[in-house]
This record gives sequence, C-alpha cells and structure tokens, in this order.
Amino acid sequence: MNVDVRKEINAYFDQKPEDLQKIAARLMEIILSHQGMEAAIKWGKPTFAINNDFHHWICAIQILKNKVSLVFHFGGLLCDEKNKLIAGTSKFLRKIEYDRLDSINEGEIKCFIQKAVEKLPYFKENWKEINKKD
Repeated sequence: MNVDVRKEINAYFDQKPEDLQKIAARLMEIILSHQGMEAAIKWGKPTFAINNDFHHWICAIQILKNKVSLVFHFGGLLCDEKNKLIAGTSKFLRKIEYDRLDSINEGEIKCFIQKAVEKLPYFKENWKEINKKD
C-alpha cells in the first residue's frame, strides 16, 4: 500500500474510538494478506479491490459508533452456510459486524475473501443482469 493511501486510511481510523481502531486495523491486516488486494479510501471508507479494480470492489471497512462492519460488495452471491453475513437494505451488500477484537475469526474472513475473489468474474460478467430490479 502506498504512503498516501496509508495516510488517508490512518486519518479515517484516527477519527474513531481506539478500541474500534484496533478492530479495523486487524481486519485490514487480514484483508491485505490476500494476494493482489489493493486499498483506497472510496465512498468515505477503506475499500479493498483486486488489482485496483475499485468498480468491482471486494470489501470495505466501516467504523460505526459502537462496532466495525466488514462489508462485502456482492456478499449476497456468496455461499454462507453458517449465516455469518448480515443483509442490509442493498440487494447484494452483506456485512459481518465486530464489537470486540477477540471476536475476529481470521480463517472465516479469509474464506469469505477467497469466495468473493472466486466469484468476481461471474459478478463482473453478469452485473447488469443480476442487478435488474425484481
């Protein structure tokens, strides 16, 4: 990650409570361990994409008042046997919420990231069709 991006992300983290900063920093460390993953501040939060393709981003970290959300762009397309991904108002966005550092399951996060990366070509190829209004 280049120095300017690191400064932007640190500035985002620095505005938040220290306990949530630690959660977000750990999530970022796990996310960036995936080969080819890039980081940038997009849509006001740290966002992660493969090979700088932020139009089809993989995940983002959002620090809220009392928790940190790990948001998956097309999480609704991911296999989630254990129902860890929380649906919101968006058709595809899914998130996992953390309020404690020790609640982070590195293996689980890496698994979801791998699933998202594997699903990326399908998502890109079929974006218009799967995004149609029901």
